[in-house]
Amino acid sequence: MITLNTERGLIKVETWQEIEELPGFTKDIDPKEYELKEIIGRYIFKDYIKCGLSSCHTPHGKGYIVTTKTGPITNIGRNCGRNHFGVEFEELSKTLETEIRIKTYRDTIGSFLIFIDQHKEAVNKLRSGPFGADTVYRKANLLLKNTSGCPEEAVKILSRMVRSRNTDITKDRIASKQEVEDLEAIQGKSLPRPYYIEEKVGYLSGLPFLYKENDLRERLIIDLEEGFKAIEELNLDDASDSELKHWSGWSSEVERKIKESEEILKYGVALLEKANLMKLEKALSDDKSKSEYREFVRKKM
Repeated sequence: MITLNTERGLIKVETWQEIEELPGFTKDIDPKEYELKEIIGRYIFKDYIKCGLSSCHTPHGKGYIVTTKTGPITNIGRNCGRNHFGVEFEELSKTLETEIRIKTYRDTIGSFLIFIDQHKEAVNKLRSGPFGADTVYRKANLLLKNTSGCPEEAVKILSRMVRSRNTDITKDRIASKQEVEDLEAIQGKSLPRPYYIEEKVGYLSGLPFLYKENDLRERLIIDLEEGFKAIEELNLDDASDSELKHWSGWSSEVERKIKESEEILKYGVALLEKANLMKLEKALSDDKSKSEYREFVRKKM
């Protein structure tokens, strides 16, 4: 990749041949005979290019295109530039790197803005409808609220499963005499009576939807939709370097975030299947809780 600083601003150059065709370009200059005038470009290649200084000619993958005060143009690596032209080279190279970085940020944001309506539509589609993120998010969060009508025991079980990130539905039961004796033999110590064993009674699909990092409100509304508004209001000419860096990185991640949200929503839809939610009934300890839970699933899910 080659970037040249021209009268038209920073431009991309496709081939190294175009650099060699610049008026005054030479592959061999003696740094003792020439003074640095300015740095007019930067290149980064997989294939190495020989340094243009007669005292070096070492191939390198990243370097700069420089002009001298008496006219000739050549290419040099950072080490040669620093060694032969000192502080002046360092300052000029940093200035060019900053200009290239800022232009890259602006180009990335500008390209994103061309397609921003498509991204908005994708998020709107994801949020809408009976199986959209808004509805699924609202219903799923009722499962973790005592005030929603979901029995306290069910809320505690689900909350524990989320904390442990364990999709197995379990229930404590009293161990038989033989089971206790077997465990005592294995552990080499006496166990209290009654002794309880945690027994798997089912598997809950879609549990990852409830994990903190999968919060679709945070992802779709707080991050993406508010981000769309902010980036459209951003003045690319006046924005600071840090603002441009942030929004360039943010815009580069939007497609990935939308795809991840689509996958997360699938978890939510699977979680809210009534047959799936009713698996949790087996873990409840009494008939009252079971009855309340069945009614909660019937009415709210």
